[in-house]
This record gives sequence, structure tokens and C-alpha cells, in this order.
Amino acid sequence: MIVDGHKLGGMTSACGCESVPHGYWIERYRNGSLKEQGRYYCTQKTGTWIYYYPNGQIMRVENYEMPYVNELTSIDLEQLGIDKLRRVYLLEGPYLEYYANGQLKVEGEYEIVEEYSTVDSFFTFDPETYELIINEAKGEYWIPESVKSRYWNYYSETGQLISHEYYDKKGWKDDKIRDVGSRFWEVVNQIVKHLEEKRE
Repeated sequence: MIVDGHKLGGMTSACGCESVPHGYWIERYRNGSLKEQGRYYCTQKTGTWIYYYPNGQIMRVENYEMPYVNELTSIDLEQLGIDKLRRVYLLEGPYLEYYANGQLKVEGEYEIVEEYSTVDSFFTFDPETYELIINEAKGEYWIPESVKSRYWNYYSETGQLISHEYYDKKGWKDDKIRDVGSRFWEVVNQIVKHLEEKRE
């Protein structure tokens, strides 16, 4: 494996992450051909990522986005008594897979939603070993997740449609999954309430 990028001992990044993948990333097979390329933000894949077969054909194309708009993640919500929003990148938008012969294999779309959970995980790094440490907290949380959305088509190596699926929001369990936009208005209302109480 050949890597062109910053990882484990690389340059300090603007986000404060050290010795972890950050920035533009290219990985190659031993023969020098591309294996994958994309961009990291503090170990997290962001934007469009493309993966390749050893023969140079594209294997998969996927896109990562942050669930919440920057206006929400940049606010110090904890000072307002509001749970801090996760700065994570998840699969969002078009998703494509191909056979080694270049024929389309799968086409679909991902959508980011929030799923209710009584357990949440948060991650830290050991400052000495840089190993990932996973911690759990119990409570009531709405956790952003990627789910399949709308039409998904599956093809044979000769281009014949094998099957197709449709994922509708109506199939969501209303009490367990909600649109990620719900958090925006929830936070806005909490901020307004906080400001009104402060005036009093």
C-alpha cells in the first residue's frame, strides 16, 4: 500500500488534529495505480470519495456530508444548556458501485436522519498511543445516521436490471426516526427561549 497524505506522524492540521489523517488523501496499489482518493477532516471522510479496482476501473463513488449546518455547529450550545451537536460526516446523496468491467452495479441515494437512542458513544484519542477510545453515555439522544433513500437499482455485469427498491419516509417509525432538519428548529427554539429568559 502506498499513501500520499498525512497520517500517523504527519503535519499538524488546522483543526488541531495531530498524527491522524487530515486533508487530501490518495492511496495506491503496489503497482502504483489508484486505490482510493478523497479528503479527510480529522480522520473523518468528507466530500466525494472514489475507490478503484486494481485494473483502474472505478469500483465505488460515495459522498460524505455533515448533518448540521455550520451555523449550528459553530454556536457554543453547551453554554445555552443545549446538547452539543455532533461534528460527524455521514453518507449523503448519490451512491454508485461498478463491476470491474466498468458496468454499473448499484445506484442509489443516502439521506441523513436522526435516530432516537438511549445510549450514545463519543470518541477520544489516547495522547500517548493515539489509539481510539470509545466511551458510552446513557440518556435520551437523537443521533445522526445515514439511511438509504428513494430509488435503488441493482444491475448484472451485462447491464440488465436485476432488482430495484424504494425507500420512503412513510416507512420510518415516527417515534424513532426523524428528519435531520427537525434539530435545526429545535435548537433555534431553544436559543430563542434562552434569550427570552435572559431578558426577564
